[in-house]
Amino acid sequence: MKENGFSIRPLIVLHGVLWYLFLCWFLLVTVLCLTGERVAGELAYWGIILILAGTAARLFLTAELFRRSALYRYWLLSYMVLLILLSTIILKLWGT
Repeated sequence: MKENGFSIRPLIVLHGVLWYLFLCWFLLVTVLCLTGERVAGELAYWGIILILAGTAARLFLTAELFRRSALYRYWLLSYMVLLILLSTIILKLWGT
C-alpha cells in the first residue's frame, strides 16, 4: 500500500518471531510426546491458545497500522475480527 505511514515491516518482524516461537513450542511438544510424557497434551493445548494469541497480536498491529494510515474502514474491520478472535479464545479457555 502506498498510503502515508503504512509500513508492514513491524508486522513482518512480529510474524517471524512468532513463527520461531511456535516452531520451538511444538518441537518441544513433539519430543515430549515421543518420550511418553503426559504433560505433552497439556502443552499442546496451550500451544493452540498461543497460536490464537499470536494471531490476535498480528491483528492488533495490523489495525493500528491502518489507523495510523487513516484507513478507518480497514481499522474498524480489523478490530471487529480481533473481537471475534478474542471471544473464540475466551470460549476455548472457559467454555464448555
